[in-house]
Amino acid sequence: MIPYKRYGTEVIEETIFQTTHLTVAADESTIYRWRKWFSELIDYWLFILQSLRIQLEPNETSTDDLSSRLLPVHKRVGQWFGTACGWLGKIVHPVANHHFWIHTRSAFLSTYP
Repeated sequence: MIPYKRYGTEVIEETIFQTTHLTVAADESTIYRWRKWFSELIDYWLFILQSLRIQLEPNETSTDDLSSRLLPVHKRVGQWFGTACGWLGKIVHPVANHHFWIHTRSAFLSTYP
């Protein structure tokens, strides 16, 4: 699910919304890539999750608008998923399980056997 398989989600979570001194064993370029990856895809994921919620819970009348850019990303994520460990998985799993995950690797698209 996560494009950087050598690291657990809790490590990536810690670097994305840095609230304290980082204790991650990763170089600056890796941390930069994680943050860039997250910032490029978070709005897409939040739109997908809001759409899934509307489709799967037709009587839902929540006023939480995940697509609203009035709040910073970490507050929009925190509204629905909290800030405890595991919030990234709560975002990624429904997106991937409903086949909305954007794959960046083209190695599997080869027509040769």
